[in-house]
Amino acid sequence: MKKISTLFSIIAFLFVLGTMKVSAQQQIQIQVAGDSSFTPHCLVPDSVELDIYGYATGYANGDSVELTLNFGDGTDTTFMSPIYSQWSYFFASVFHTYTLPGVYSVQFIATGPNGATDTMVDNSVLIGQCEEISGKLYADANNDCIYNSGDTTIQSYVGAYIGNDLVAFTGCDSAGNYVLNVPAITTYQIKPYFINQVNVSCPNSAQYTVGTFPSTGNDFGITCSNTYDYTGNIYGQGFRNAGNTGFWLQVSNKLLSCLPPTATITLTLDPLTTFVSSYVTPTSVSGNQVVFTAAQLTNININSFNTSFILATDPSASLGDTLCLSVTIDPMVGDADPSDNTFTYCGVVRNSCDPNEKLESHVGTGSGTVAPGTELEYTIMFQNVGNDVAYDVSVTDELDSNLDLSTLKITGFSHPNVMSISNNTMKFEFKNINLAAASVNEPMSHGYITYKVSPKTSTTLGTAINNTANIIFDFNQPIVTNTVTDIVDVTVGLNQLSGNANFTIYPNPANDLITIATHTSDVSMLIISDITGRKTIQSQEVNDGQTISVKNLQPGMYLTTIINSKGSFTGKLMVK
Repeated sequence: MKKISTLFSIIAFLFVLGTMKVSAQQQIQIQVAGDSSFTPHCLVPDSVELDIYGYATGYANGDSVELTLNFGDGTDTTFMSPIYSQWSYFFASVFHTYTLPGVYSVQFIATGPNGATDTMVDNSVLIGQCEEISGKLYADANNDCIYNSGDTTIQSYVGAYIGNDLVAFTGCDSAGNYVLNVPAITTYQIKPYFINQVNVSCPNSAQYTVGTFPSTGNDFGITCSNTYDYTGNIYGQGFRNAGNTGFWLQVSNKLLSCLPPTATITLTLDPLTTFVSSYVTPTSVSGNQVVFTAAQLTNININSFNTSFILATDPSASLGDTLCLSVTIDPMVGDADPSDNTFTYCGVVRNSCDPNEKLESHVGTGSGTVAPGTELEYTIMFQNVGNDVAYDVSVTDELDSNLDLSTLKITGFSHPNVMSISNNTMKFEFKNINLAAASVNEPMSHGYITYKVSPKTSTTLGTAINNTANIIFDFNQPIVTNTVTDIVDVTVGLNQLSGNANFTIYPNPANDLITIATHTSDVSMLIISDITGRKTIQSQEVNDGQTISVKNLQPGMYLTTIINSKGSFTGKLMVK
């Protein structure tokens, strides 16, 4: 396992292949395992926290998984950890003291009650007296590989690597200077973060190999321009009827720019909303327009403008109404692609909602249909509704097997985090997030993650793509979000069962039973057919509020028609 897989918006995928031996029904799968610290250990001896998290599916309540940790120093430990069958997961933290300096490989082995096993290794547990590696990042205007007084300094990030593993990182100060503290026990490769988005002109190799300490003068000359491309997005959970709702606004520069112009960000509110407050103080608030300014947006992976804000929804807004917010980013003249300088957020007016929630842009928090090949945009919202600060937040999200991982793009997040992915499961670790309690500072109690991903081209019509996230605040048990379901269908545009004012069928998706709400005292005819509508699978007379069984239906999507004195109405039903 890579010790550090990303910082801020870098995405470094960890495809760790475990040696799994599982039965068809019961299986063990380690998702993340390794040193929990994001910094080297500079003391000798030192105590290291080693974490393991994974899935244990198909086991009974009360079962346990056997965990074995080989610490790499000739010692090991084996213990039992409970399987939380309600969520099908296990996790444990072990503290181990290393008495000698060195680079240690820690092996994690998880074994289920039926003998199913999985293994993962962290090769980069570093223990030793730390020394400094330092240098500067600058825009090399004349390509002489020397920092001159007229060169612009760059506030980016620099990392120390052992092979492909990022083991230490640091940011540059306002003068572009950086200092890395690493154990002086091995050789490191030093290079800027976001290496694929930063054109390093000096040195030619775009990195330094350092094995002698302390080491100074490890300067990086960067080629960049003043061209910029501003873009952004709004993230939220919709609007609260006659109440306040929190949102998050992010604006960034998709290019690497040395001297981009100050961005003027104009947020235009829906007429049925009123600005209450924001974390970043606005430049002005006039009528339904809120203006912010942001300077030196050099790159999305280096810095961006982020603020939470709270809006009040007018009591005259009805449940189910759609309200919209829009944003314009200036200057547009000179922007490489001004088409994305404007964007809109629309959300539904709701009442009580879970602040820890999963949304997909096409279907909201429930289920609905999307056309084949539609790019899906997921948002994970979380909020600390406890009575004290949350020091760490961990979010795991298992991607449906019908999604194409090669199309995955992390498009936004509220706080710096380390993201890793293994066996189709993403994990976002917000270490030292210090998320405020809602009762103390409501605007700063929120966080979010958003990403885009497309279905595989082989995905057939009627396929249901499900997504659920798990959120852990500190050492509490996971909070499981709602499941959103996108059904791939060519008949997008027909009335949805959940949104048809003439009848409702719920739950949708369904397992065994569905309830029919026809909103009429008349007897109605219910017809369930295949997705083409040509083959009738099931038909019967139903009354308002009647519950019927769909156990005989194979999993998939069906067309459902209700015929009564009001007319004939068609919708869609997903059976799991």
